[in-house]
Amino acid sequence: MLHKLSSEKQAVYLMADNLASSYNVQRAYILSSRIPGCRQTLRPDDESTLKANARIRELAAKYPNVYIIDAAAYIPADFQIGGLPVYSDKDHINPYGGTELAKRFSEKQRFLDTRHNH
Repeated sequence: MLHKLSSEKQAVYLMADNLASSYNVQRAYILSSRIPGCRQTLRPDDESTLKANARIRELAAKYPNVYIIDAAAYIPADFQIGGLPVYSDKDHINPYGGTELAKRFSEKQRFLDTRHNH
């Protein structure tokens, strides 16, 4: 499919895999809000993510009009924005997180490719 779209000079955007957390982000948030002093240290668990993203980058490098969107660049280290979790578990972005990450993305990126002005 990438080859077909590339030959048609279509801009293609691939989503990089987002980082997985070492623990369920939503559960850590609930526990810390219900039990004073209960804190679960959240850290990226990214070995498999790094491998997947390396493969995505390999594919994208083969085509001049394939671009990568890396959501990980917009996910805070503590997996929270405004004191609320952005994941519903270890690696799935929840609706709140999706909205907040989209805002962060749209402030810094544009999908328009300025090389092809019509």
